[in-house]
Amino acid sequence: MAHSLSAKKRVRQNVRRRTLNRSRKSQVKTQIRHLEANLDEGDVAKASEQFQLVVRRLDKVGATSTMHKKATARKKSRLARKLNALKAKQGAKPPQASWVFCRDLCRSRSCVVNSTQSNGVSVGCCFFGESTDASSLQRPDRQVPQA
Repeated sequence: MAHSLSAKKRVRQNVRRRTLNRSRKSQVKTQIRHLEANLDEGDVAKASEQFQLVVRRLDKVGATSTMHKKATARKKSRLARKLNALKAKQGAKPPQASWVFCRDLCRSRSCVVNSTQSNGVSVGCCFFGESTDASSLQRPDRQVPQA
C-alpha cells in the first residue's frame, strides 16, 4: 500500500497507463489477426489493404512506449514477408525498384533516390526537393544511373 502522496499518484498513473497499453496492444493483435485471416483466404487486395492499416497502427504504437520500435519493426517485417510470399505464390510481381544513394545528386548520404521501372525516376532529395524527373535534377558533373 502506498503511503506518500507521490507514491499514491504513481499508482494512479500506472493504472491509467496499463489500461492504455493493454488496449493498444489488443488493437494491434486484432488487426494482425484480420491480416492473417486475409492471407489465409489468399486475397491479395484485401491483405495489402489490411497490411497498410497494420503498419500504420504499429507505427503509432511504436512511437509510444507501449511497444519497442524494434519489436514493431520485426512484426512489420514478418508480416511483409508473408504478404510478399502470397503475392509471389499468386504470380503478382512486387514493383521492382533500384535504390541509389543521393550522393550522386547532392552528395548526401541521408537521401535515397528510388528508381522504378514504371514511372521513370522518382527522387526525394534534401537538396533538390521532390521531383518525378531525375534528368532535371542531375548535376552537370554527375549522372544518375538508370535502372
